[in-house]
Amino acid sequence: MDGKSAIVTGAANGIGRAVALVLAEQGCALTLADRDAETGSEVASAIRTGGGKCLFVETDVSSEASVNALV
Repeated sequence: MDGKSAIVTGAANGIGRAVALVLAEQGCALTLADRDAETGSEVASAIRTGGGKCLFVETDVSSEASVNALV
């Protein structure tokens, strides 16, 4: 995944968080999305602290406008 980039939704907790952490370990640059801005930002910060490239965007995937802003 080195040199690739990905958007991970639901990245603050559970499966989304686990996917984000694995992709970061594999060298993927990430954009994390979740409604939980506080926890999502903490996950992004942890990835950056570990040397990964990561951005967090507060996103509600049930909102077309929110998803368009994410992308």
